[in-house]
Amino acid sequence: DDDDAADPAGDDDDDDQTGNDGMPNLEVTYFEAYVGDGETYYFIDVTNNGDGDATGFYVDLFTDPWGTPEVGDDGDTFMWIEGLDAGETVYADFGIGDSPWWGWDSYVVLDTTEEVAESNENDNVEGPLEV
Repeated sequence: DDDDAADPAGDDDDDDQTGNDGMPNLEVTYFEAYVGDGETYYFIDVTNNGDGDATGFYVDLFTDPWGTPEVGDDGDTFMWIEGLDAGETVYADFGIGDSPWWGWDSYVVLDTTEEVAESNENDNVEGPLEV
């Protein structure tokens, strides 16, 4: 078999076993808040559930927007994530020096500047979280 010369392992499997030939898909997999001592702490887990690695992207937190934020909107605070391999999770935690008087409806938006081409671009907004 001439393919064995090009494939010394002889398995004729042209698929990349690392699974990184596909596209990334960024998702919020945990979003909670704790209020104490006049401050609000947000705990956000972001997971790449896609088959490909993600390049750098922003995570934007909206503490109490007037409406549902969208990709492209600037959050009240944000964090740059250098990149996220397929199947990995990163923790994007925020501390806000304020607390809600009557309650907040908070949101997280992933990849707000659309740096990452994803297999599903429609799951980048999470919320509202009632704080």
